[in-house]
Amino acid sequence: MAYGQCNDPPGSDPSVSGLIMVRVHDGVAWPDAFAAITAQIPDITVVDASLASRNIYVLRVPLGRHECEVDDDLTNALVAPPGDPNRPLRWAETEYSSQGAEGHTGSVYDSGRANYAVGFPSQYLLTQVGASAALRFSRASGITVAVLDTGIDASHPALSGFVRADGLNLVQENGRAIDDTADVGDGVDSDGDGQFDELVGHGTFVAGLIHLIAPEAQLLPIVVLSSDGTSDSFTAVMGIYAALDAGVDVINCSFGSTFLSDVYEEALLEARDRGVLVIGAAGNRGLTGYIYREFPAATEAQLDPNLPDVHLGVAVAGVDPSDLRMPSSSHYSAVHVSAPGASALLPDGSGAYDPDRSIISTLPGEEFGVWEGTSFSTAVVSGAAALLVAQQSHLPRDAAFFDAMRRLLKTTGVEIDALNPGFEGELGRRLDVSALLQARLPGDLDGDGVVSLQDLALLLSTYGVADPNADIDLNGVVDLQDLAILLANFGR
Repeated sequence: MAYGQCNDPPGSDPSVSGLIMVRVHDGVAWPDAFAAITAQIPDITVVDASLASRNIYVLRVPLGRHECEVDDDLTNALVAPPGDPNRPLRWAETEYSSQGAEGHTGSVYDSGRANYAVGFPSQYLLTQVGASAALRFSRASGITVAVLDTGIDASHPALSGFVRADGLNLVQENGRAIDDTADVGDGVDSDGDGQFDELVGHGTFVAGLIHLIAPEAQLLPIVVLSSDGTSDSFTAVMGIYAALDAGVDVINCSFGSTFLSDVYEEALLEARDRGVLVIGAAGNRGLTGYIYREFPAATEAQLDPNLPDVHLGVAVAGVDPSDLRMPSSSHYSAVHVSAPGASALLPDGSGAYDPDRSIISTLPGEEFGVWEGTSFSTAVVSGAAALLVAQQSHLPRDAAFFDAMRRLLKTTGVEIDALNPGFEGELGRRLDVSALLQARLPGDLDGDGVVSLQDLALLLSTYGVADPNADIDLNGVVDLQDLAILLANFGR
């Protein structure tokens, strides 16, 4: 189905002028598909940016034609179920813009002051989400979180040794190399808002928060946002596929688009099948008057017409130190979880931020600073997801694993609806990392938070049968593998 709209609603992200995307059915050769496309739309051309590994191609529409109209024409003529040689396309759709969540607002941001470094390892969010206690259960060793953003300053002392060197730059401003993932600006106002490079440091800030929550996780930088925080659905999805091909465990998407697309849905379906959690920002449109779902965070798919749609992303809203909705945070029923994302000025009128009520993280150039927004709430949840996935490394990575991990993120948090009248059901629960990791500590069969002799006795009492509580690896029977997992965690 095409979702192209030639009259976008107010406040929504616009289409990318002159570009559409198509996906060719498996087994159909691209030259044959392109011949069918040009028979319908003469003078349409192929753009270099394509993703042949997934049969996705970007096309430039002829002069005088609107991208949404061409999208609709190709959908009507060439999209059909596989097997019809005259309809080679799985879908065709308009390419839409995406943006870093903080690019939608004039969010509070400090370019960096040395004194903020002191507050980084002890800031309020750590106590609020129970992060320190959670490290008893997991430190995310062996896990990689892909940071799809503006890049990461890998030389920052707080991140040194935790940033993988095989990241990708899919934006390549000023002709930068594809392996140059530094978080730097280009000196150009690429989004035309009168500010230059206003989101430089965004990716490094996100990376610092993930590392703060999950201190042993590796970070894979994939540049999908310009230094002004802009992107588009094709570049974002290229980043998701690149992360999947790199074998990551969690994907942090602190950006979004108001346009629900086939290209996002298919990428996230692949992530789900691989058991990879995609954590996305719900958006910072709370003060704009236009509250739309943002994607990929809110992406769903109908896998069975007789069942409810399946959630493919984890949408994250933002709260303040009192668990009240951050005024700029978007809110809607597809939000799965909330996490701290608010910062506050000192009451003395100095213009400085209060380190006890602010989100503090790393910035390029060995600096630390303050920012706020759902991007950073998302980073906190991505860190928690990394801890959880590491803890559950004994389970096979598949759609069932994805569904179980997403459900734990959604259900183990603190209920905050009563604190937020008027937003009930639109903020999820507030993340509680300690409760999240204690919900299913491998081998903790009695749920007391430690793997002990009582758990061993429970496992042995059901050995050889299909007991769902003691079947730790979920292979259908309590066996030696379950005993080995329990013993490996004994005393934790």
